[in-house]
Amino acid sequence: MEPRNYIQRPPQPNSEEITFLVSRIPSNISIRILVLISLLLLVLIIALFAIKYPDSYKGSVTIVADNPSISLVANHQGPVVILKKDHDAVNKGDIVAYIENEASFQEMLALEKTMLNFNADTDFASFYHSLPKIVHVGEINNNYFTFLNALQQYVLFSKNDLYDKQQKLLDNLASKQEKQLHLQKDRVKLINRNDKLGYNKLTRDSLLRDAQIISQQQFEDTEQNYLSALQYNNTTKQEIHKLDQEILSTKNKSTEARILKTEKEEKLISDLYNSYNDLINKIRAWKRAFLIIAPIGGKVQFLSFLKNNQYINHQDPIFAIVPASNKVNGQMLISDFGLGKIKQSQDVLIRLNNFPHEEYGVIKAKVIKVSFLGNTVKTVNGDEKKYMVDLAITAAGGTILSDGVVGEGEILTDNKRLYERVLEKVILNF
Repeated sequence: MEPRNYIQRPPQPNSEEITFLVSRIPSNISIRILVLISLLLLVLIIALFAIKYPDSYKGSVTIVADNPSISLVANHQGPVVILKKDHDAVNKGDIVAYIENEASFQEMLALEKTMLNFNADTDFASFYHSLPKIVHVGEINNNYFTFLNALQQYVLFSKNDLYDKQQKLLDNLASKQEKQLHLQKDRVKLINRNDKLGYNKLTRDSLLRDAQIISQQQFEDTEQNYLSALQYNNTTKQEIHKLDQEILSTKNKSTEARILKTEKEEKLISDLYNSYNDLINKIRAWKRAFLIIAPIGGKVQFLSFLKNNQYINHQDPIFAIVPASNKVNGQMLISDFGLGKIKQSQDVLIRLNNFPHEEYGVIKAKVIKVSFLGNTVKTVNGDEKKYMVDLAITAAGGTILSDGVVGEGEILTDNKRLYERVLEKVILNF
């Protein structure tokens, strides 16, 4: 092939039209272009100093309530009788449902109400007569009739008043014996005076006999009378001693009767209160086993589709009580990367899984505190060390928050100007 000769042509000058147009640009348009470029540069400079945007650290967020909802489980198996509807308002202590059993539900509630009115100031006799003598309370029957029998025994004891009557008789007997003793002691005084007179007469007759004024027979008669008087005196004193013993014995019996009454009364009272406490404990155990009671006020939430007389198993969760009004906060888990930049009162943006932020917006919160120590948790990437951050919800944006809702949180830190971030990039690159 023959080599080609390439001839380099000199650059052609602009066409006459272009040269003409360029030479004819008005000066005012050039000024406008310069002003526009200057304004753009000024806006750019202002933007560099005015625009701020923060760093952000993301983590999982769980909404928690100060008073979380409480699940209610069945403590016994059997057919359930529902007393409250789904979403019904309840107060603390209201019965939501009960499990059918041998005891009558209405009788048990009436019995509990009656028994709670029993106290030390109760008129036991009237209370006993007000109690039903035939009941249908299942396995609590024995405890009920034990209490009923103990109450009856105490009422009969108080009504018959046998020990008080016995003590009264013994006290009256002792009083009579003391009066008799008083009379006997007065008699002894008279007998002593009579004995003194007899002794004086015996002494005179002894002198008269020695003077042969009276005969020996007369003296012996006087001496015999004196000895008989002494014997009667001794007999009377023995009777007084015996009467003293009888009075002491009577008083001891009265004291014994009072002690026996106290012991008997204490035993009956002890049996009564022990049987009462046993009955109350049995009623409470029955309530724990068969009644489903709201532990807090709020609204009933069914945890499954339920109907009356449906059979449920032991420990089945069947209801939840959701507090009517509750304050909610957030709990966030973050990694240790950039943890030192997270401070108290920093803004947090929360996007909940149940409420798409494109439609419902974001939840605003602030950092309350950051944990000092991390905790190892299981994640899809394996075990990771996470730190807990407590959040205070400041604006929910109309979203109704409930306990246990999860989502993603974004903590905003280091709110720097645009020029600062540009300089940081430049410095890092060099």
